[in-house]
Amino acid sequence: VAALAEDVYLTPGILGQAIVCEFLSRGLLEPQIERLRSVYQPRLNACLEALEQHLPTVTYSRPDGGFFVSLELPLGLSGSVVREEATKNQLLLTDGSAFFPNGGGERFLRLPFCTLNSSQIADGISRLARVIDVVGLKS
Repeated sequence: VAALAEDVYLTPGILGQAIVCEFLSRGLLEPQIERLRSVYQPRLNACLEALEQHLPTVTYSRPDGGFFVSLELPLGLSGSVVREEATKNQLLLTDGSAFFPNGGGERFLRLPFCTLNSSQIADGISRLARVIDVVGLKS
C-alpha cells in the first residue's frame, strides 16, 4: 500500500499517522468498535425486521455489521427502474451495480440504514415494498 500511495502523493500524512498510532497504542480501537456496534446494531436489526415483514420473498444479505443491506430484486425488475420510481416517492436508494466490475448487478440495491432511526427504516422499507409492487405490475 505504501508503494502505491507514493504514486498518489509525495508523503503520507504524518500527523494523521501519529494520531492513529496513538489511538491504537492506547487500546482505544476495540472500545470504539463496541460503541459503534451499540449504535448501529439496532438499526441493522430494524432493517432486517422490516425486510422480513414487508419483503419476505426478496433476497437480501444479513450482514454482521456495516452501513448497508444488499438487496436483490426479483427477476424481471431493474434496479434503475425501481430507483427511479422510488425517487418519485421520496425514497432515495443507492445503486449497487458498481460492485459488479464485470457487469451484472442490474437487480442489486444497497439499502442504507446507518443514519436513520428504527421508525424511518420501517417506513422506508414499507415504501420500498410498495414501489416494488408498482414497478412489478408495470413490467
